Amino acid sequence: MKLVKLSLVGPLVLGFLLVGMLSACKTEHKESKATTIEKTNYEIWSDTIVKVKYSDGSIAKVWGYRPNDSIMHYEWQYYHNGRLWIEGPAYGKLRHGKWRAYDEKGDLLSMGSYKMGKGEGIKTVWYPSGQKMYEGKIHDGERVGVWEFFDKEGNKVKEINYSQLRANKLLNKRIAN
Repeated sequence: MKLVKLSLVGPLVLGFLLVGMLSACKTEHKESKATTIEKTNYEIWSDTIVKVKYSDGSIAKVWGYRPNDSIMHYEWQYYHNGRLWIEGPAYGKLRHGKWRAYDEKGDLLSMGSYKMGKGEGIKTVWYPSGQKMYEGKIHDGERVGVWEFFDKEGNKVKEINYSQLRANKLLNKRIAN
C-alpha cells in the first residue's frame, strides 16, 4: 500500500485512508534478530510520522517524513523488547546516509553508509563485547580495497584485498576464454 503525504490529503480522504490502512493489517514476514512481524498495524501519528506495530501493539518501525513531503527521510526499526535495532536516513525506500545497527541491549553492532540504496564508504562491525570484528570500504555496493578482520580479543587475524581478488578473477576469466 502506498503511503500518501498527509498534509495534502483532505479530511474525508484522510479518514478513508486511515480506516483502510488500519483494517487491512498487511501481513509481512521480516527475518531479523528482532522477531517475525506477523501482522503489521499502521498508525498515522502526525503528518510526518508513521508507526508500524507488531501484532501485540509494540512499535516495530517508525518512518519519518518531512512536512509537506511524501518521501520517507528516516527509518527506525525496533526489537520486540522496544530497544532500537536499526536506524538511518533514507530517500523513499532506499537507504541514503549513515546507518547504525544495535544489539538487544542497545550496544552499537555495525555502522555503514549508503548512497541511494547501495553501500558506500567505510563499513564497521563490532562483536557484542565492543571489539571490532571487521572493517573495510564499500563502493557502489561492493567491497573494495583491504578489509581487516579481528578476533574477539581485538587481534587482527586476516586481511582480504577485495580489489585484488576482483582483478584476479577478471584475469583468470580472460585466460580461461
